[in-house]
Amino acid sequence: MLFWPSIAVCTLFLLGFLTLLWLCAIDLKLRLLPDELTILLAALGALFVWAAWPYAGPWYNGVLGCLAGGGSLLLVRTIANRLYGFETMGLGDVKLLAAGGIWLGLEASLMALCVGAFAGVLQGLITMMYMRKEKGKDIAFRDMTIPAGPGFCVGIAVMIAYTYRTMPLFMGAS
Repeated sequence: MLFWPSIAVCTLFLLGFLTLLWLCAIDLKLRLLPDELTILLAALGALFVWAAWPYAGPWYNGVLGCLAGGGSLLLVRTIANRLYGFETMGLGDVKLLAAGGIWLGLEASLMALCVGAFAGVLQGLITMMYMRKEKGKDIAFRDMTIPAGPGFCVGIAVMIAYTYRTMPLFMGAS
C-alpha cells in the first residue's frame, strides 16, 4: 500500500485552504490580492492535481479551468469597466479565479465564479446592514465598494470541497 500520495494530497488540500484564507484576510484588510500568494495557490493546485490523479481528472482539465475561470472574470471586468467608466474589479481577482481553476477544472471553475459572486452579494448586504445599524450611515447598495476576493475565495473553497468530496482519503488503500 502506498500512503505517500494520500499524505501529499491531504497536505496540499490543507495548504490550499490556508492560502485561500490568507488571501481572503489580506483582501478584506488591504483590498489587495498579492501575486505571490495567487501564484502559490496556482502551484499548490498543479501539485494537487498531479498528486490526486486520477481522481482530479486529466491535467488539461486544470488548464481549461484556469482559462475559463480567469477568462470569464476578465471578460466581466472588461465589460463592467467600460460600462461604468472606472475600475470595477482588480486584476488580482482575475488571477485568483484563474489559480482556483487549476484546482477545479472547467465546469467547477465556472461554478466557483457563480458561488463567489453570490457570496460577494451576501457580504455586501451584511456590510450594508451593519453600517446602517451600528454606524447609523444610510448607504445604498449600489454605492458600496467591497473587495471581491473574499467572495471568490469562498466560491473556490466551496467548489473544491464539493468537487473532491468523494475522493478516497488513502488512495493506496484497497
